[in-house]
Amino acid sequence: MKREIRVDMWVKLSRAYLTMNKKVVENIKGFGLTGPQFSALDILGVYEKLSLSEIGEKMLVSGANITMVIDNLEKLGFVKRVQNLGDRRIILVQITESGKNKLSSILQTHIDFVSGLTKSLSDDEIKQLAELLKKLGLSIK
Repeated sequence: MKREIRVDMWVKLSRAYLTMNKKVVENIKGFGLTGPQFSALDILGVYEKLSLSEIGEKMLVSGANITMVIDNLEKLGFVKRVQNLGDRRIILVQITESGKNKLSSILQTHIDFVSGLTKSLSDDEIKQLAELLKKLGLSIK
């Protein structure tokens, strides 16, 4: 019985993620970005300057994928590649003023949208769910 409960939890977790992610990606497309582009821009909005591999680690994606995402953000003028003065073999990606402006213009709308998707849960339930998901994620690593 215990095994069935755990599998049922996995199915529910997967369905909830896929359903929510589909809505979030649709919303992000309205800003003229893909989901991965928004994620990279959001990460760089916090850290300002990171290597491609650091961005990929934070996004949980491979190097080839992150290179394409950054290439496209660079074409849009939202990021730029800069030399790492400490190690010239590593190229850093830095958010530009245009990227900061784009992020600040859409971030609150995005936060409000995600909050709306979770309105069926109370603040206490959200906090409990976040703690449980963190515990699960850390235990798997």
